[in-house]
Amino acid sequence: METLSLLIMVYCVRVKPTVLFTRVMPDGEIRNLAPGGIALLSALDLTAKEIKHDLTVTAALDGNHSGPDDPHLHGNALDVRTHDLDNPQHAVETLIVQLGPLFYAFLEDPGTDNEHIHCQVKKGTVYPPATSPTIET
Repeated sequence: METLSLLIMVYCVRVKPTVLFTRVMPDGEIRNLAPGGIALLSALDLTAKEIKHDLTVTAALDGNHSGPDDPHLHGNALDVRTHDLDNPQHAVETLIVQLGPLFYAFLEDPGTDNEHIHCQVKKGTVYPPATSPTIET
């Protein structure tokens, strides 16, 4: 009897070992990945499957960012590695479609050693919204 082997590729979101999804702030406040950050992870997972390539989160609540109001420090932003992607801009465009209008994503520092995808809840937006948003098409 002949045995048939089937190889299935599973594309997913991976996380750099130093990334924090929980952080104790200097004042002792404990912050966790917010609902917006969880929605970002979901969209990244869908994007990984669409582009057929794993995506690696390289920053969440960890690191030094642009100040106390930075969305990273509130669990509403993630950075994603691009140096292993053949077409980072395609990954950004796919992610934007998955995220929808309440989020923002772009290729930060393109062409440099620090190039990465930055994605976040859109500035001035609360996620989840108090009511379902009306979106014009």
